[in-house]
Amino acid sequence: MINNYFKIAWRNILKNKMYSFINIGGLAVRMAVAMLIGLWVWDEVSYNRNFQNHDSIAHVHNHTIEPLEKKADYSTSMQQPLATVLREKYGHIFKHVILLQWESDYSIKIGDNNVVKTGQFFSEGVLDMFSLKMLKGSKESLKDMHGIVISETTSISLFGEKDPIGEIVKLNNKINCKITGVYEDIAKNSFLGDIQFIGNFENIKATFPKIKANESNWHNSSQRLFVQTADNVSMEQANAAIKDFYLKDAPDDFKALAREYQAILCLNPMKNWHLYSEYKDGYPSGGRITYVWLFSIVGLFVLFLACINFMNLSTARSEKRAREVGIRKAIGSLKSQLINQFLIESFLVVLIAFFITLGLVSVLFLHSMNWPISKLLSLIPTCFFGLFVEHFYFLHLYFLAFTLLFICLRSSR
Repeated sequence: MINNYFKIAWRNILKNKMYSFINIGGLAVRMAVAMLIGLWVWDEVSYNRNFQNHDSIAHVHNHTIEPLEKKADYSTSMQQPLATVLREKYGHIFKHVILLQWESDYSIKIGDNNVVKTGQFFSEGVLDMFSLKMLKGSKESLKDMHGIVISETTSISLFGEKDPIGEIVKLNNKINCKITGVYEDIAKNSFLGDIQFIGNFENIKATFPKIKANESNWHNSSQRLFVQTADNVSMEQANAAIKDFYLKDAPDDFKALAREYQAILCLNPMKNWHLYSEYKDGYPSGGRITYVWLFSIVGLFVLFLACINFMNLSTARSEKRAREVGIRKAIGSLKSQLINQFLIESFLVVLIAFFITLGLVSVLFLHSMNWPISKLLSLIPTCFFGLFVEHFYFLHLYFLAFTLLFICLRSSR
């Protein structure tokens, strides 16, 4: 019986070619728009979620109030000795305390060749904190002060199939390094997405006297500081523990300055780094989350319009099928059989429109959209249309569940 329903539905679609073209085409275009918006929204809300410990990682910053104008401000540049005190006195609060140098492009000399790669230098423990998957070497690969770990793509581009472990390289003709590990490429929708190698902060400090001189200087704020809370400590507890850090654990001369500026130390959780990147009165208050909500509403509105248009076309055509319904009843068709027939027809229309949508999005729209928004959104695996993909959205549980729900709801209209 089900097979017969599908045969009749397919014949009706072929019989009414213009109606089918308008209905399926209009639905496919609207679904494509909604799908593109959905992919962008998913990419935004999943930013930095590839890190296993993202719930317990935070960026340290301070909040101050200018004494004359009473203007609130914040800074993400920290003092080097602050990290040492956090490790020594707050070891029960933090699992890792990581100093890092700002991201930069470095000229890498390998033999007689020079290539430019983007890298960053962190304190030891960064590989464990960010749960990077090591393909060669281990999470201890940065214990060597001169050690650097490179991404899988960088390893292939620099050394091909050759094992890079132990290779000596020179950065900017100043920093001597030895490759001690290779890690799996990090997802592009993360703050480390553009990083091609990671080095040891101690190497930078030993190479540049100015950075070394600030090792005990509380009046120089030139480094960034990341922390990971201990397993039994929440972000709120950690924030409360370090709030008055400057008044309790800083040198006396710095305490006076901190008291004058009402300085407090704060943690900005990783989940806020991307979506809440704007600050108000010295605290995260908004940013890209506004656009996420805006585009989400637009996407839902487009789907709503698609549903309205689909119902209008179906209603307009129902008069032409009144004779068919009457004949079917006259020859003994049950009400449930008629309902099933129309549901199957709707389901088939929506299913065809959905597969056309996948083709439109993957072949025509995504590649032209990725460049202006600086993303690598993708939908269908390499086996479909021979396309290269970065994220396997097509088989994502949420994507499949939402798609199935939408098709069923649309078919029942």
